[in-house]
Amino acid sequence: MSKKRHLDTKQINIVNVHPSQDSNVTEDPNYNLLKEDFKSKQDTVDESSTLIENRTYEIASGGLALSLTVLSYLDTKGRVPEGWRWMPIVIWIYFTICIILHYWSHFVSRRSAERTRDKIGKMIREAENYDDERINSVANKEERFLRVINILTPTFLMLGVIGLISFTSVCILTH
Repeated sequence: MSKKRHLDTKQINIVNVHPSQDSNVTEDPNYNLLKEDFKSKQDTVDESSTLIENRTYEIASGGLALSLTVLSYLDTKGRVPEGWRWMPIVIWIYFTICIILHYWSHFVSRRSAERTRDKIGKMIREAENYDDERINSVANKEERFLRVINILTPTFLMLGVIGLISFTSVCILTH
């Protein structure tokens, strides 16, 4: 699991700020902006790591377990109509794609936050002025890709849920 990092003057050394530099610039507003932005990005990295574990488990156990349970019950009761036996595979594929996309979006988001955090750390180490455009340029590189993933993930989840409800309804209504 990830550890929360508190960015007091000693903890900021995770980005190799030298103690002499650290003690000389703590009153500098530029340093405080960088330190605050660095902490924000580190919190994003930590939170994203936790979300990857939690959300992947929730989606996997919810969608796949429910569909396996319902569909196996329907099959053992002989309620799956002929010609519809392919439908459970499509539903499981939707849920699986959703899980993969969900995991991938958190991975890309975390990687982007780590790169941004590292850029801020470099700015702190080199005592550069706070430049939000330079910082955001690192973060925004993968923004379009994340938007597409974040649209596809709920789409496949909804397709899986709608497919499961539709298929279950067909099975129940035809028998």
